[in-house]
Amino acid sequence: MKRKVRKILAFVMALTLLVGAGFNMQMVKAADVPKPAFQVTTDKTSVKPGEELNVTVKLKSDSNLSSFMITMPYDTTSLECKTVARGDVENNGGIMETADVDGKIRAGYMGTRGIEKEATIFTVTFKVKSDYKNSTLNFVPEFSDFVFGYGDDEVEIDNPTESQVSVNKLTVNVTVDLDSISLNKTELNLEKGVSETLKVTYNPEAAGKGKTVTWSSSDAKVATVSKDGKVTAMAPGTAKITASVDGKTAVCTVNVTATLKGISLNKSELNLKKGQSEKLVVSYDPADTTDKKDVVWASSDTSVVSVAADGTVNALKGGTAEITAKVSDKTAVCKVTVKEIHLNEISLSKAETTIAKGETETLKVIYNPEDTTDDKTVIWSSSNPEIASVKDGVVTAIKAGTTEITAKVGDKTAVCKVTVNIPLESITISPSEMRLESGETKSFKVTYNPEDTTDDKTIRWNVEDNTIASVDENGNVTGLKGGVTTVSATSANGLTVSAQVKVLIHTTGLEMSAKEAEVNRGEEIQLGVNFIPANTDDSKDVIWYSTDQEVAVVNQNGLVTGKKAGTAVIRAVAKDGGFTAECTVTVKEIPLEGIKFEEMFPEMQEGDSVHLYIVYIPENTTDVKDVEWSSSDEKVATIEDGIVKAVKAGKTTITAKVGEFEISYELTVMPKEENSSDMDNNSQPAKPGQNNNDTNGTVQTNQSVKKPGKRPVNSASSKAVKTGDTANVAGYFGLSVAMLGVIGVFIRKRK
Repeated sequence: MKRKVRKILAFVMALTLLVGAGFNMQMVKAADVPKPAFQVTTDKTSVKPGEELNVTVKLKSDSNLSSFMITMPYDTTSLECKTVARGDVENNGGIMETADVDGKIRAGYMGTRGIEKEATIFTVTFKVKSDYKNSTLNFVPEFSDFVFGYGDDEVEIDNPTESQVSVNKLTVNVTVDLDSISLNKTELNLEKGVSETLKVTYNPEAAGKGKTVTWSSSDAKVATVSKDGKVTAMAPGTAKITASVDGKTAVCTVNVTATLKGISLNKSELNLKKGQSEKLVVSYDPADTTDKKDVVWASSDTSVVSVAADGTVNALKGGTAEITAKVSDKTAVCKVTVKEIHLNEISLSKAETTIAKGETETLKVIYNPEDTTDDKTVIWSSSNPEIASVKDGVVTAIKAGTTEITAKVGDKTAVCKVTVNIPLESITISPSEMRLESGETKSFKVTYNPEDTTDDKTIRWNVEDNTIASVDENGNVTGLKGGVTTVSATSANGLTVSAQVKVLIHTTGLEMSAKEAEVNRGEEIQLGVNFIPANTDDSKDVIWYSTDQEVAVVNQNGLVTGKKAGTAVIRAVAKDGGFTAECTVTVKEIPLEGIKFEEMFPEMQEGDSVHLYIVYIPENTTDVKDVEWSSSDEKVATIEDGIVKAVKAGKTTITAKVGEFEISYELTVMPKEENSSDMDNNSQPAKPGQNNNDTNGTVQTNQSVKKPGKRPVNSASSKAVKTGDTANVAGYFGLSVAMLGVIGVFIRKRK
């Protein structure tokens, strides 16, 4: 039964391929049967639980197999089949189906000729189950139903032996990773200089066999670790000891401590002047002790010296006292002697100064003697705070004038004379741009910043081009001739600003770009105007109009369009000044001199249709008329709107007429070819001599018909295509789908 089904399928496939693609078949004799060579490969030689791998089965070249079945078992307790992808073996002209059934990958292939090139049969993606441990995976395909060649000379081997087929055994190793490691202690407290050894535990325990541990310390200054895990406390602090094995880590926190033995001060004796201060610093033994370092300070005579919580000693009056530092039960002492120096006089850093309004200046008090221990508090005052104020020695200039700033320390005083001025910061002139007529006079206005400046307000005026305009000492400008120049104003302190002065230039005339022009009917020409002078300051807007709009029209951009033969005057009028310019435009006609076919089709088959196009001579003629089409024998062929349809065999004359011009050619319609009966009823044969498989430049039978006349650019050619070709392709596709279904049934029955 199996052989009968295969032969029926082979006959259907052979018939389909012969009709649709014309495949050449090879016949193989039994004596010529080769030994097929299969190869099983994978993308991984080693895999871990939870990972995926791809297993591919290939058929080597020159096997001459036309049909075969492959079964590749796999261990379902260790593997999960994710996908089965068919290879490129079907490119050899056959059909294949694959399936995954009860731990077996099955593949069936049926073709119409022997496979000559190397081809991939299928690729399976497996996932190793996560609970699978230490083993190997084996993949060995099994073969059946070999068919070599095709037809009467085919050779069939139902169950090929090892001597009749070559295939390798694929083995993939499965390895187990170390899940984690841990240490016998997660925290370790050590006194400086003490050591202790850490030990590693492996999970699972078997994964640690032969493993090497890498030890490291986050801070070797605090604690070090040897290659055997021995930790040594080096200095107070915290460090993390890390053990690493194959990317797995475990950490122990090591806390190192040091006990305080004693303290000392940076000075055992200290001499200060009244009002001075100095900070005492405690030293610890050892310096890196981890005991509390809180210091309690005390003075034996707080009226002579005081001591702050940070150890700062303040000299209050002449005398002697002891400062004691105490940390826990440890103490240290410093003897302090205080001396007093009295103030004789004071002075200021400046006896006289000038400050700009809004600015500040700082005065400093000078003490004599400089190291006086008397109170140095300064009281500042201004004799006229409206002119200048003072605070903490900072003098602020408020308005123009003079005042005295006084500093007082105890009964000692010092004075500084302060003068406030208002400097000129900038000047502006308005307008920023001046426009005036020739002979007209206008004035610039100067603005001072600040307005109440105490600087000289004298302005010096200058004009860049005194032939265009002049300027006097008061900033009055007089226009002399048309043009542009610059007027500048300079202050007494050197500030300069400038403004543009434009003496206006007016239009004196208007010229057309051409006095005369010609244009064909329906075409356009561009006219333009030139203003005199070209640099006029007047508006350059113009109004365009035609004296005869039936002959020619013009838009407001000067674009002229010819309407009919004749002459019209195109005028442009300037909006400013009313100046005019004109051009005489002559519109011409281009008569039709003749016509011709763009392409002729002297031979057609019954049922064909083509589209004829007419070319006008000259092509730019303005005398375009409708085309009159006719056929001398409409029983042979008809023509409408340039579309010729071949009706029956015979001869007729196709004629096109435009006005007084007429052209024609003789058309021969040939009988329809006998094999055309295989085509769809709506198909149209190609024009005589054209290959039906030719797809270059073809026109579908349902194309839109363009109006006869000059053929547009990129229009389709007059070649025709058989619409039946599409039906044949669909038929081949249907047969292929049916065959896939039959092979599927065959493979399922094999299962």
